[in-house]
Amino acid sequence: MKFKLIPNEIIELEHFQSKKDKTKKVWIRVTWGFIRWHEFHTNDLAISKNCTTVEQIQKNLDVAIKKAVSVSMIKKNDVYLNDNFLDNLEGYGDLEDLYNIEELSRVLSTDKYIFENNDSGGGLSASVFQWDNISEEEKQKTATSVRDGEEVTLKFAAENFQDDVLIENFNYEWGHYKLFYRLPIKVEE
Repeated sequence: MKFKLIPNEIIELEHFQSKKDKTKKVWIRVTWGFIRWHEFHTNDLAISKNCTTVEQIQKNLDVAIKKAVSVSMIKKNDVYLNDNFLDNLEGYGDLEDLYNIEELSRVLSTDKYIFENNDSGGGLSASVFQWDNISEEEKQKTATSVRDGEEVTLKFAAENFQDDVLIENFNYEWGHYKLFYRLPIKVEE
C-alpha cells in the first residue's frame, strides 16, 4: 500500500545572508500553491511495517509523534530558535502543535529528507519573517533586477521571494531553511 503524510500546515522559512557581512540575514516565509508530498510504501517506515490499512498507520504515527518535542520546548537545543525567532513564529499560531522536521525524523527513525518540500510550485505567497541586523536604510537600497532590468529594493526582493535578485543583485547567498509541520499529520492513500 502506498501513502502520504500530510500535515495540517507547513511553515517553510528560507534563509539568506549577505556574503559581505554574515550577520545580515533575512528569513522569508514561502507558501506554495501545491506540494507533491513524498509517497511511501508500507515497507519504507517503521510505523507502517506490517500495516494493511491507513488507520493502522495513522494510529502508529500518532503514538510515535507523542514522543516528539514541540518547537515550544525544543528552542534550547536549536541555535536558530532563539527568543526573537520564536516570538515571530508565534505569529503563525500555537507552538505546542508545531514540530521541526528534524524532530519528526528523530521520533520516526528516518531521514529528514522525507519531510522536505522537494516538489512544489505555484508560489502562493511570500513574506519576510524576520530581518537580522539590516537597517531600514539598507532595506531601501536598490539594484537593477536580473529578472526584468527594473530597479528594485532589497525589501521588495525579499518580500516577493525574488531569490535570484537577492543572490545576483544584492550579493546575498542562500543559507538554509527551517521547515515546520503543524499537527495533526494525516495519513492519506
